[in-house]
Amino acid sequence: MRLIAAATTDAREAEAMTYLPQLIEIKSNSWGPNDTGILLEGPGPVTLTALQTATSSGRGGKGSIILRAGGNGGDVQDNSNHDGYANSIYTIAIGATDSAGRQSYYSEPGSNLVVCAPSSGITDTLGITTTDRTGTLGYNTASTASGGDYANDFGGTSSATPSATGVVAVMLEKNPNLGWRDVQEIVIRTAARPP
Repeated sequence: MRLIAAATTDAREAEAMTYLPQLIEIKSNSWGPNDTGILLEGPGPVTLTALQTATSSGRGGKGSIILRAGGNGGDVQDNSNHDGYANSIYTIAIGATDSAGRQSYYSEPGSNLVVCAPSSGITDTLGITTTDRTGTLGYNTASTASGGDYANDFGGTSSATPSATGVVAVMLEKNPNLGWRDVQEIVIRTAARPP
């Protein structure tokens, strides 16, 4: 569900969190409050209830797994704790590391971050390669024959979060009986801690 193309409402956000809970086991969210360093924002009451419902009844009672981008305001001293979506007990907040395994300059710090995943960070030219919209609608307008269906400069915690989501998908493929809290604990216990 697209929640970043236009203004949204509490009800629309709630609908996204509980959309097809038995079919969509993992939800990757790379949207949220503006990263200004001065805003404190969070989910409305309907969305908060939806997050709670998703983690208690999704996946046949094992709980939907909801990952959230931790925010890209690190360069303006924003903190992921100020984002009530990423700071929710019902979500797994993801920060970003650069290609050297260090905190990316934009990745917000915060005690709510569960884990960090690789993204961009050392230079603007070193990013994550991903699929792109074709033709002039995409970021890479080169012809399909010369790689125009891909972009190699995807970054931010919006890039790190889907990578972490892929790891969670592999975990659930191996053991579909894991509950949402089990997934959080495994991610925490198995993450490498850089020097």
